[in-house]
Amino acid sequence: MQYSVIIEYDEIDKIYIASVPELKGCMAHGNTREEAVREVQVAMELYLEVV
Repeated sequence: MQYSVIIEYDEIDKIYIASVPELKGCMAHGNTREEAVREVQVAMELYLEVV
């Protein structure tokens, strides 16, 4: 199954935030877009293990 990933930049904290709309509350952050994507992939795996 494929999931959407939305990446936003937080000007206050100077980080990228990646969220998965289909998985309520599943999100991660990183100093770069690439890091945020890697981290959200880990978060998705853990999320899906629990659900």
